[in-house]
Amino acid sequence: MTLESLIGAAQEQGASDLHLEAGLPAAVRVRGSLRTTGEPIPAQTLMGFARQLIGDSHWSQFVERRSADLSKTIQGVRCR
Repeated sequence: MTLESLIGAAQEQGASDLHLEAGLPAAVRVRGSLRTTGEPIPAQTLMGFARQLIGDSHWSQFVERRSADLSKTIQGVRCR
């Protein structure tokens, strides 16, 4: 499982949103309805995704603030 594969799967389903929370399966919003997909995602996996997106140079700020404001395009999809 990679962040890219989760985003790709959400895109294939026509999802407008992808929600990721530790210990729960990924949830996609399709036509206003949330539905879960796959197995629960461990916290350690999500932290790895976050560190990959935020980068080492901004990681300490993220840990201190417990939030980050960023936007990236992954597989042609704008992610915030």
